[in-house]
Amino acid sequence: MMTEEQVKRKVDIHWRGKVDNEVLPRIVEVWLYLQSNLADLSRDSELEGSVEWWFQHIMRGPIINIAGHDVDLTEQLIEESANDAAAFEAAKKVSASMIENGQQLTPALAGFVVTVLRDNPERPKSGHGTRSLTDLRNERLAFAVWMLRRAGVSPTRKVGSEDVSGCDIVADVFYYIVASDDKGLIRQPKGGSFSEKTMYDIWVKNSRVKAQKTTMGVYLDL
Repeated sequence: MMTEEQVKRKVDIHWRGKVDNEVLPRIVEVWLYLQSNLADLSRDSELEGSVEWWFQHIMRGPIINIAGHDVDLTEQLIEESANDAAAFEAAKKVSASMIENGQQLTPALAGFVVTVLRDNPERPKSGHGTRSLTDLRNERLAFAVWMLRRAGVSPTRKVGSEDVSGCDIVADVFYYIVASDDKGLIRQPKGGSFSEKTMYDIWVKNSRVKAQKTTMGVYLDL
């Protein structure tokens, strides 16, 4: 894998003049994020990290103000908990923490606690295709597009446009990461190729990524 200095040089060579200069450090961040988080994918570590992500963001509120409107972050958490193992575990962790600290549960959390105590529902399964972790890989790639979106880079571009999109950048970064993976830690793309069109399809059409974007979209305004 490349060192941070090697990544910086590669980014400067490949993207200087194609994007605004202030975007270059963000591409470096994306590259280092993917290089680290695409290696040795694991459903157990994914679940643990996702639970912590949900917990940290929910506990920043749980009710926050965005553009003059109150947004209850727990409503989306409970909605996701019906089908997502991490959201389910995070809802339990958030509820326990608020009760322990004498905080009043939101209506969404209170309803969740009642359901858990009364019905003891089974936790949703933690993922699809246990023999293939491409869903986790795709979610990380989509998160990288979102990182660039926060830096002002549009995720997609119009057909025929010469602008560089977030999907374009992430597809290229992934290609370079796979090429420099001398230890075989990165899950290879199917057929050995990964194009901007592949990344576009993940960002626009993938059902799990669609749900992920809904969750992340709240934080674009924070």
